[in-house]
Amino acid sequence: MREGVYEGVHSSGVMGSLRLGMVLFIVSELALFGAFFWAYLDSALAPSVHIGCVWPPRGIAGVDVLGLPLVNTVALLASGATLTAGHHSVVGADKSRSLM
Repeated sequence: MREGVYEGVHSSGVMGSLRLGMVLFIVSELALFGAFFWAYLDSALAPSVHIGCVWPPRGIAGVDVLGLPLVNTVALLASGATLTAGHHSVVGADKSRSLM
């Protein structure tokens, strides 16, 4: 506890464990989202007999992509652009663009 909080350094064993933990976390996230996309693409590109050999299955309406999904995408991209501009101004120490 002392070495990480007060001294700001870790031993090489602790640093290795932290790196390994982060790598395992990223690999698990990749596997999770890979499984989601694999399941979607498997169902959409080769629909099985169990869902009537059609995609989307009968009785399920598709989502209108020009509605709420488009608004959410624009909001996400705008927030990312704002965050990137703020990061560049902090890194470049551009005080003229800061709010305070």
